[in-house]
Order: sequence, then C-alpha cells, then structure tokens
Amino acid sequence: MKGTRAWAVMIALCAQASCGPRGQPARIDASAQGSSERFSQASTIALSPDERWLWVVRPDEDAIVKINVASRQLQTVRLGPEPTADAQGRFTPAHMPRSLARSEDGARVAVALERSGEIALVRAEDGVVQRRRAVCARPISVAFAAMQRALVVTCAADERVLLLDHETLEERARVAVPALPWGLVVDAREGLAHVTHLHGPGVSTLRVGASLTLQTTREIAELAPRGHRTLAHGKPRSLYDLAVDPKSGALWVAHELHGDDTAQPELDFESTVFPAVTVVGREAQTLSVDARVAGVDGAFGDVVSGPRAVRFSHDGRLVFVVAQASEDVLVIDAARRVEVGLLRPLEGHWPQGIALTRDGANAYVDLRNTGSITALSLRTDADGRVSLSRAPSAFDAREQDPMPADVRLGQRVFFTANDTDVPVTTNRWMACASCHPEGTTNRITWRFEQGPRDTPTNAGGVDGFLFRTGARRDLREYWKTINVEQGGHFAPDDTVLAPYLDAVAAFVQRGIPTPIAPSTDRASVARGRALFFRDDTRCGQCHTGPSLTDSGRGNPGLDLAGPVLLWDVGTCNAADRAHEDFVGHPRQACMFDTTALRGLWDSAPYLHDGSARTLRDVLVTRNVGDRHGRTSHLNAAELDDLVEFLRSL
Repeated sequence: MKGTRAWAVMIALCAQASCGPRGQPARIDASAQGSSERFSQASTIALSPDERWLWVVRPDEDAIVKINVASRQLQTVRLGPEPTADAQGRFTPAHMPRSLARSEDGARVAVALERSGEIALVRAEDGVVQRRRAVCARPISVAFAAMQRALVVTCAADERVLLLDHETLEERARVAVPALPWGLVVDAREGLAHVTHLHGPGVSTLRVGASLTLQTTREIAELAPRGHRTLAHGKPRSLYDLAVDPKSGALWVAHELHGDDTAQPELDFESTVFPAVTVVGREAQTLSVDARVAGVDGAFGDVVSGPRAVRFSHDGRLVFVVAQASEDVLVIDAARRVEVGLLRPLEGHWPQGIALTRDGANAYVDLRNTGSITALSLRTDADGRVSLSRAPSAFDAREQDPMPADVRLGQRVFFTANDTDVPVTTNRWMACASCHPEGTTNRITWRFEQGPRDTPTNAGGVDGFLFRTGARRDLREYWKTINVEQGGHFAPDDTVLAPYLDAVAAFVQRGIPTPIAPSTDRASVARGRALFFRDDTRCGQCHTGPSLTDSGRGNPGLDLAGPVLLWDVGTCNAADRAHEDFVGHPRQACMFDTTALRGLWDSAPYLHDGSARTLRDVLVTRNVGDRHGRTSHLNAAELDDLVEFLRSL
C-alpha cells in the first residue's frame, strides 16, 4: 500500500472529458461569458484584460510587479523599502502584499497588504500607487465588486469582511464572520461574495449591495474514516482558495483533509494529510486522495499535495488546481469530475496562483520561492486529455532577492513535498507546511505515543526547548519527524542533506513572522497586562522574558540532561504517558514546558492536548485549582481584560 494512492470521488463518475480535437489548443468560447466579467477573484497573479500584462504579488519583497507577457520585461512597484534582516537576523517584510485583483477595465489594481493592514490602489498604466489606507488587521484577499463600485476585503485577524469604496477606500460596511476568513471571489452577476475560512468551518456567502450581509456559512463536513487508514478522511483544513462554477454556481474549494483518528505507531504520512477539492452546491461532494485499496477505484490517478489555488477556464469546462507542496498543476473536467491533465514538476518552487487566457490555450503560474513565472501551453487529444507543456524556461518576477539565502532555501524545503527535489516525504505526500500552514498550526490534536499533542505554531521562531515536555533542543532534530511522520529520508550526519536541515532551522527561526494580532482595545490591553504581571495572578512567574516563557531558564545551552524546567499545571490527560526525550532521558507523563505566548491568538486550540477551545477556557474551564495562573478570584471584566491582553501578543 505504501506510496500508491489516487484521487477518488465520493460519487459515481463517468471517465471522459469534453475537450477539443486532437492536438489543438483547449479553445473556449469567451463570448459565452457576456461583455462584462462576472467574477473578481483574489489571487497572487492576474492578467490584464488585453492579456498583454501580468500582475504578480511579491510578499517577500514588499512589492508587486507588472510583467510584459511578450518581452518578459518587468516593472517593480514598491510598497515600502526593500526588506532587510534585523540585528537578530530575522527577516520580516513590513507590508507583505498577499493578493491582488484588477478592475474590470484593467485601469487599476487593488492589493491587500497583510502585515501593514492596508489596501493599496495602483494605476495600471504606470504603476503609480494612487491611494492606500489602513483598513483592518491582516487583510488577506481583495476583490472588486464592480456594480457596487466597491472592494471586498477579508480580514483574517479581525474575523471581518469589509466593503470599501473602490476609489477612496473609505469603509462602507463590515461584517463579522467565523475564524480566519481567507480566500475570496465576488460574483458580480449574483451580487455575492464567497469567502473561505482557512481551518473551517467552510465557506461564508455575503450579499454585496449598498452594504454587506452575511447570508450563510456552509460547513465542509469532516470525512469519516472508511475502513482503511490510507483512504482519505479527516477534518477540512487549509481552505486557501475557491472558485465559482460559471455554469452551475457551485463553489469549488481547494483544501486538505487532516485525519486525527490514527494513533502511533500506526500514525504516519499516509494516514494523516489528504489533499481535496470540495464542490459545494445543493449538496457537498468531496474529491479526495486515496490509496489504491481493494474495492476502491480512484477516479484521479496522480498524487498531488497542498492544493493552494483553484481556477475555472473561462467557459467553465476545466478546473485548474495549483498544488503548492507537490509543485504541479492538476486539470479536472468540471462536468465529469475526473482528472484530464497534470503538469509536474513546475520549473521553480512554492507555486501560489494561476492566471488563464480566455481562449484556454495558455496559463501562467506564480512561484513565490523562486520569484518566477512558469508559462504553460494547453492542448487536448482525441480522448479529451489535456496536455500541459512548459515554455523553454521560467521567467523572473523579481529583480533581486532580499531574503537571506539560507532562509530562502529553508522556505523552499519547509513548503515542499516534491521528493524528487528534496527527500522530505514519499510519493509527494506531505510537507512540513502540511501540518504548519503559514508556519503556524493546523488546529489538530494528534494521537502520539506520549499522549495527545496539538500542532504547535512555529510563527516568530522558537524559544527554549521544543515539544511539550522539552524533549528536543534543536530544530535540526526534526529530521526524526521528517522520517517518522512525513515519510522522508534524512540522516543527521548526511553531508548532502545536513545543509537542508540547517536551512529549515534558519527559516523557522528567522523567516516565519509572528502573526499580526487582531485589533484590540488599548485600554483593555493595558489593564490585562497589569493583571498578567500582578503577583496575585502568578501568570508572570513562568511566562517571563521577551517571549513570555521560562523554557531553558538556567540552561542556556539547552542541555537535555538538565536542568529542564517542567511544570504540572493540572492539564494532564488520561492518555498522557511517561516517555523519553530525544536522547533517552526520562520524562514524566504530566510535566510540561512553558509555552511561549508570541502570536497566541493564532494558535488555538490551546494547552498540550488542544483541550481549551478559547483563551477564556484556558483561564477558567481548564484552570481548575488555579494550576496555571491564579484566575478564580477575577471578575468577568478582569477576565475580559486578561483575554484582550493575550490576544494582543
């Protein structure tokens, strides 16, 4: 069973696509969509209406670029000074543009700047930034609502969707939505905006008019185990992107399924992470990845991992899925829901988005790590199979790379499952980022031998010992995780592979920014800070220093032989077991390392077993006996202030 899996559909499917004649471009009827564009979709890459220019975000350079498709010449539009590493070697762009959208006439490009919280409007003709405005905490996606002369913005940290004037950027409306609103597409014909939520529950649909109204949030249900651990199952996670079927109006959502039901030692890469596309219409149908198990006939025959972007051809016949981890592009027949094409590997690393020409003959894929664009040509054969071929070489989408070379290499390794390039997995199954999307957490608790453990965040780097019981001391020791859980093939003394481990350590420590905190009430934060460090709450006794942790205190070399400060904070789980650290020292079952609190709001659920859903649960329902901070004497208002302080970190 190892290394053999296929895409499978949970419904009966036919097997042949409806495409053009043998050897011809996959032409479509652009006029079928009418004279005006129906969809505005947030993306990392977009074509101008005349298809002469590409616009691409460059998050690591605090810039966007305009590229002439014919000549490959590029113009860089800077949104701030070029980023540089700070005195500690940390590389954190100040603005980090994450998505863009062009206006229907192509005259303007709107850009969402994640870290500075701004939306920028750029004049397409000459790349001049006409206007920019701070709008919310962590804007991720932006799209035009042309009929309303407005922009729609998803604000991940604030858990809001905004409606802005498309010229002044003044706010017209904001609506609260479930956690981490992320991907975005605006359907002009229907007057709707559809938004994904990065780690579920699914998709929110909002009515776009003079204001915004949340109509519904449709859940993408967990797919139950189906008798064999390598059959796709689990909770929907990493819902990065979605697209609207122009024919049926159904939503196609690119995501993963994370199965948390298998316990070690059986727990491994084949039983945990499965790429998926869920079609949300009158009924939800999940296309997912399966092993070839007796009695299960996979409809899609190629392995991909990390679906990142999904786009329809302009006539709605084909669906293109960009897989960031396996570094390829999968083509699906939309009507029959079977694979009809695959291009792998792409020339470059960490693909983010795709732009398609109207005639369906060409596509362009944005690769963030290598700062390049891969141009694709599409043709079909007599059986309806779509063949994709690359241009002779990728072309640059950045003028120079400000990121330190070791951090850039580590970024590449962290986000890849392309085992023909780096042996981090088997059969392109999973990457480090599969469980640590955005470098943070997938909000899953795994059934490890030492007990239930939630996925920790790596954002902002790590401080002190690693693992909940201080069982590791160095990020390079993650070679064991790569081998045991990811199915990779690393050895710490391998002179060829050791530089990759060094680079991953550099990226985690210096290249994953601390998430931008939600908008908070400053007065409440100040009161909460005073409470946190007050003697009678005792929070500051263990949560000390810049990252609010005492991990490694008295042991600057992080010697696993000790001293290692561990605490019984009353959160022991019945499944917790005594175990050994990385080099064989014993660890008790219920003694835990003090967690750093940097970027705390973005690391739910909380505690070692993920048993606290909210920060208030940490302070109240999971703090019986005041074992991790004395909070039982605080009133409701004081608890609110303490939570607000923790959200601000």
